[in-house]
Amino acid sequence: MKRLKQSEIKAYREQRLARVGGVCELCGLPLEPKDAVLDHSHQHGWIRGVLHRGCNSLLGKVENNYKRYNIPSLERCLVNMYLYIAKGNMPFPDDVYHPSYRTPEEKRLLRNKRARRKRKAKKQ
Repeated sequence: MKRLKQSEIKAYREQRLARVGGVCELCGLPLEPKDAVLDHSHQHGWIRGVLHRGCNSLLGKVENNYKRYNIPSLERCLVNMYLYIAKGNMPFPDDVYHPSYRTPEEKRLLRNKRARRKRKAKKQ
């Protein structure tokens, strides 16, 4: 294994970004060289990929905190989380909404109601 020198990071990052087609290796969206960061395993030190700065930050937060929430397997949890979220975008056969959910129309009405109250309070 070769250890990169600090002076070699930029060139390596740009080379790796070109090799993966100019996309973030985590989210798959286009990635500009100025927004790219090298991600590495904090456990082993290996460079894993080139990511958006935000993707790298989120990944770090997840990896550094999963044990705090008593999650035994990060990999298994993330796969199941993906499947769970994807499933949640489809209505369950019951078609039951959570009490805190507001439709776009309900949000608009509530926003208008608050704005009217605010205007009324200013007049007084």
